[in-house]
Amino acid sequence: MGVFLKTNHLLIAAALTLSVVGGCKCKPTGPTDLKPDYVAAPTALAFEACPIKDEQMRDVKDVFPDMQKVTLSNKAKVGGGFKAAFTGNDADAFTLVMPPAAIDSLGEVELLVSFSPKKKGDLTAVLTIDDETDGTDNPSITLSGVGKTLPSQAMLETGPQKKDKTGYTKCEEGAPLSDCTMDFPETLFNQSSTLELKIRNRGCPALKLTDLHIESSRGDSQGFEIVTPTTLPSTTAPILLSTADGTEEITVTVKFSPQDDNSGDYNRDAFLVIKSNDPSYGDGFAQPARIQLSGLAVKSDIYATPGICDFSNATDLCGNTTKIDNSAKFVITNDGNGPVTIESVTFVNGGTGGRFSITQNIQGQSIAANGGTKTLTIAHNNMPLYVSDQVIIKAAGTGGSITLQLFGGTKPCLTTDPLDTMNFNNPATELSAQTLTIKNGAGCGTLILSSVSIDAQPFFSLIDPRVAAGTQIAGGGQAEATIQYRRPTSGGMQLGTLRIVSNDPDFAAPANKLVQLLSQSPLDQIPVAAASACAPATLLNDPNCMNGPASTLSVNLSTITPDGQGKKFITISGINSYDPDMPTNKAVASYKFKMLTPIPGNAPNTILESNDTFITASKVKMEISATGLYRVQLQVKDDRMQLSSNSAVIGVNVYP
Repeated sequence: MGVFLKTNHLLIAAALTLSVVGGCKCKPTGPTDLKPDYVAAPTALAFEACPIKDEQMRDVKDVFPDMQKVTLSNKAKVGGGFKAAFTGNDADAFTLVMPPAAIDSLGEVELLVSFSPKKKGDLTAVLTIDDETDGTDNPSITLSGVGKTLPSQAMLETGPQKKDKTGYTKCEEGAPLSDCTMDFPETLFNQSSTLELKIRNRGCPALKLTDLHIESSRGDSQGFEIVTPTTLPSTTAPILLSTADGTEEITVTVKFSPQDDNSGDYNRDAFLVIKSNDPSYGDGFAQPARIQLSGLAVKSDIYATPGICDFSNATDLCGNTTKIDNSAKFVITNDGNGPVTIESVTFVNGGTGGRFSITQNIQGQSIAANGGTKTLTIAHNNMPLYVSDQVIIKAAGTGGSITLQLFGGTKPCLTTDPLDTMNFNNPATELSAQTLTIKNGAGCGTLILSSVSIDAQPFFSLIDPRVAAGTQIAGGGQAEATIQYRRPTSGGMQLGTLRIVSNDPDFAAPANKLVQLLSQSPLDQIPVAAASACAPATLLNDPNCMNGPASTLSVNLSTITPDGQGKKFITISGINSYDPDMPTNKAVASYKFKMLTPIPGNAPNTILESNDTFITASKVKMEISATGLYRVQLQVKDDRMQLSSNSAVIGVNVYP
């Protein structure tokens, strides 16, 4: 037994000796490491944005960066620092928005990378993250961006809807008049039809719509009316389209409701005028900013008395001289100068499952000219659920057609809170949400919601929990829809339309119940960086260096008084930087001063205080120890973290 134990001890000792000689790395891996372990996801980002400079390298206003996010996770149980570096030929096109100073153990942060190219075409760079700890890997993110090859000015493009609503044309310079015309279908007097117009921006800067109106040489609107947007833009509250490639658009809906003016002229024409900051067409005098509106009114030979019957309404006689429950009488009159034959009498919804039926039909009958009449009678099968249907009566030849409206049951009472407009105002965060309450009045019939939707646009959307199609709300009940608003960095006025389709006849198609979604705030322009430099003596009367030179400061090295440690400093200031929206108080939130190479005398980069880091202080000190030209670059951000489109460069020429 003793020999066996001794042998084992020798084996163990030998194994330990081998482990030491062989350099065994026996420390545990993963979260128990004593060094930070940063992991980035994704490891590649793709951007696309308009250049902030035109072909002559002049600043382009109202151009906004593309923002992408990367998640940086620390997998270790020890925190680490944070230092970011962009490398590559196009490194200056990329910046980090408010980067962290450190990452806690097992922590995770989202890095917001901004892309603002100065030129068109493909650009690349690499973002490397340093945890400021020796012996660890530094994750890198490959960055690729495209500077859009679009005009350096706002450019209006319009697209009228086709007459048959099968699609849209494109109205642009040189397009035929038919592509710039909203040609409405033939519409009966006192009825209406609608067409849409799409408005897009094909230029890089934001397109600002400042006016939408209808005008006609005849002196009135000729029956044309803008129904959406319900809040029209103005110079002080423009509608803004900031996406430059035409993917962002707004929809203008125009209604044609012709009225008989007894002139005998059934043609109607007008113009939809669009004013904007498009330098070529912003005055609204020519296409694509001036859209022809054309419509033909139709006078039918036949008409009905009455045109509507609500069987649930105790005061609606439905064409009878006295109230007859569940029975309606419609007198069809021929107003033409020749006899007409009734070609068809049909329910649009088939009588709504037996709720309505024809008890005296006039299909196939002839109606004499100059006031001849026939009587159509319809019965109602009364039930609590409120329903509606339509009866279309067509006369042969040019006799025209008429539509009768039928309602029966216990009427629902749809209201919303807020009633007509949901105003998101000017939220501080990118995403915000509000709740719309859909109500049914007490004692009213069951309200059936066929759909609750938001017309397509990029700012407003419905989020969970959603109102399902077919949702029923009893009298006195309610349902809620949640609307999310995504605020663009550009600000401005954004519009959307929430549409509720239900069985409430007070909100019949095509309008349904509409709630306008609105956010209105001043245009949030990009800040402007402005740098200045001052010698210590100058600061006695100008402590913020507001009046220092903005291009180059020349100083004699021997005249600069050293501090207590024998070092000589020049002050670099960004106090004259400003936000164009707030020029009086210069609402700049942070400043980044960066030392540019080469540096005289091969001085280290640390000669500049807070070098290449965003800080809240508007000025920094720069140590000068040798003669030559020192250069410092300044970039600024406003309170919404928008990066300045320019980079101010200040020079300090130090001579002996």
